[in-house]
Amino acid sequence: MTVVAPSGELDLDAAPALRRSITGAVLRGTDVLLDLSAVSLFDCACLGAVLAANRTAVAVGRTVTLMAPQPLVRRCLDLTGAATVLPVIDHRPGEGVGDRQPVAVGSRERTVPPAQVALVVADIDR
Repeated sequence: MTVVAPSGELDLDAAPALRRSITGAVLRGTDVLLDLSAVSLFDCACLGAVLAANRTAVAVGRTVTLMAPQPLVRRCLDLTGAATVLPVIDHRPGEGVGDRQPVAVGSRERTVPPAQVALVVADIDR
């Protein structure tokens, strides 16, 4: 499984990188867990990018699961109906709601420089 963990405000500028990260992982043959716990803004361009990447995932027999969306992000998912298309886990495993803490996602992490979109991608064992 690949964890994609963006942070901050995800808007039109971040959408292409988000889509590439998710699509790249599913084309490499892994399912994707999109950790939204550190995302404060998630606009329609990013939602479209995630839905497009999900179509690719479905076509190759993989899944995209959203995890720990902040309340405003969750509201966006609910209002648009995206939460009926994509599986959503409301909090990280082992955490209570509102009790968010950092979680280790694997031994091979990399960050993209802030000039681009700040994404953390790590491969973890299933």
